[in-house]
Amino acid sequence: MGTYAVISHTADIGLSVDADDLTDLFATATRAMFELMFGPCVDAACRSRNIEASGASAGELLWDWLSSVLGWAEADGAAYYWVEVDVGASALGVVRGPASGSLELVGALIKAVTLHQLVVESMAERWRAEVIFDV
Repeated sequence: MGTYAVISHTADIGLSVDADDLTDLFATATRAMFELMFGPCVDAACRSRNIEASGASAGELLWDWLSSVLGWAEADGAAYYWVEVDVGASALGVVRGPASGSLELVGALIKAVTLHQLVVESMAERWRAEVIFDV
């Protein structure tokens, strides 16, 4: 699994994500988004949701993927930590999270994924992304 670090940003919060490939990048960014809000999850994954995203570039694809997952999480009252995704011209996958509705907010509530300063790039056989969230 890839790694991530929190980026300081005026009035918002961001992530810098580093991964071996785009699939790992999308999975790490998804997990990190929910860890920012609810902390790490150790519960077994029981709830699942199919996700489909599209975009003209890797950055737009990541934005649409994270926005879709966040939207479904809000609708489902869930947090999705585990990701199986196939990234190509589009992103198709399934996300999983704890079945219980007892999520306790420990960080800022993410309202939206922004396009502001969004970066997704390949660097020496690794992938890196920076994404800012509206809180």
